[in-house]
Order: sequence, then C-alpha cells, then structure tokens
Amino acid sequence: MAERILVLGASGFIGTYLRAALSRAGFQVTGTYHCHPAAGLVALDLLDAAALRVLMAKVRPDMVVFLSGSKAVERCDQDPAYAIDLNVQTVRNYLDECADIGLSPTTMFFSTDYVFDGLRGSYRSGDPVGPRTVYGVTNLLAERLLLASGLPGVLLRVSAVMGRNGGFFQWLARSLEGDQPISLFDNTIFSPTSIGRLCRFVTDYADSLSKQVPANGMRVVHLSDGYRMSRYQFGCAVAARLGRSTAILKPVQADFTASTFQADLSLIPEGLDDFLDPNGWNELEDIF
Repeated sequence: MAERILVLGASGFIGTYLRAALSRAGFQVTGTYHCHPAAGLVALDLLDAAALRVLMAKVRPDMVVFLSGSKAVERCDQDPAYAIDLNVQTVRNYLDECADIGLSPTTMFFSTDYVFDGLRGSYRSGDPVGPRTVYGVTNLLAERLLLASGLPGVLLRVSAVMGRNGGFFQWLARSLEGDQPISLFDNTIFSPTSIGRLCRFVTDYADSLSKQVPANGMRVVHLSDGYRMSRYQFGCAVAARLGRSTAILKPVQADFTASTFQADLSLIPEGLDDFLDPNGWNELEDIF
C-alpha cells in the first residue's frame, strides 16, 4: 500500500473528492492548493521549485497524484505562455525535485482526451496522438517528460469527469430543475467518467502497490464509464434519471471553426473492446 500520498492540486473538483476517498481508505494524504485555499491543505505554487523541494522532503510520499495544471482550454489557447508554465514547467519542476532529493514516488498524472485530434473518436491508449489545441499540446509535453523520467506510475487520460460539484453537471442539474429550455451540443461526442468510478480507480491503484512492485516507467491508461455519447444524449440521460422532461432539451450544433470544441474525443477505457450502449448509461449514484 502507498501509505503516504501527496495530492498536488487537491482543492479543485476532482481533488476534493479524491482526497476524501483516499483518506477514507486509510491512506495518509497530504493535499496542496494554490489559488483556492481549503481547510487541511498546504499552500504550494508548483512554479516555486524551492517550496516544492521542502514539501517533498518533508512528506516523502510513496505516491503522488498530480492534478495541478490549467484545465481552461480557451485560456490556454489564448495565452500559450500561461499554459506552458502551468502544464509543463510545473511537471519539469516536480521531476527535477524528485531527482535532487532522490525520491521515486509512484506517480499518477492526470492527462486529458485533448491529446487526440478529436476527428474520429473511440481512442485507445495505444492510438497515435495529435492535439489540436494548446491545452492538448501542453498536456502531451507533460506526458513526454514523465515518460522519459523513469518514474513508475500511470499517465491517466480521463474524459469529462462528472460529479455533483462539477461545473457542467451543476449547471445542467439546476437548468433541469428550472424547467427552462436548455441547448446542448449534439455534434460533440465524449465519454463521461463518473467521479465515483474515478475515485475507486485511484484508491484501488494505490492499494495495489502493496501487492506488487510498480514497473519502472509510466504506462498510459484510459478511463471513462465506457459510453460514447453527445452532450445532448448525456443531458437526456440525466433528465430521465432526475425525473425531468427531456422535452426542454434542444439539440444544437457546435461551430468547430470558431471554438476549441472537438468533434469526437471519446475514450475506450482499459478492459473494454468497444463502447457500451449509450442508452444504458446510468451512473448518477456514482456522480452524486
């Protein structure tokens, strides 16, 4: 078991759930925040290499969950320097400090479906990458740094994590409760990942470290609920589960020429040969 786990970027949506899940599972969890203070978390700017070194030397983690970085796709495209600092330099600093201190923690880096071009979807972990956004490029650069580092662990490409406290899901649930017309894209395809499934994956992986020595180097893993659907289809599934009418949902088309939206970023998770029937998606218990 990875007894000591450091969660870099624990104050966000995913980090809050993960920190709670890992703590319940009996791990010693240290979490950090940068811009969003939260009780029990340690302040850390990953661009401050000296501060990172002090924290790593103090915690000496068996496992590091690397959530830090900017998920603001549009801002990354508008400000590449910002994207490089937050999504690449932070990873470089982390690797440098691991080397300086002499630590080799098992590392789980949260990457993104945006490392793909979004043209055909149904991406498997071994498929060629080809990002079409600065956000995707910087995440791919971070992946390459970690692959070359020799650290053990996982590059976890996750698609559209959905949970009660997530921005998109909160907006959708509130809109459905208001019975007002809702426009949802019907030409942007994705693979939702429920926060419950994500937390189970991470805790199971951390627990598995007591049963086997992690192999040298990183391996790429895709995680999703195993369904391929449009935002409109997802909205219909949520409406049905909440007992709301799907009649208020209006399918609309995204303009790919004037936005960072991608046509199809669906990910086939490890262990599946193909996607499950999207009409069978019912993971709300895992979301709430």
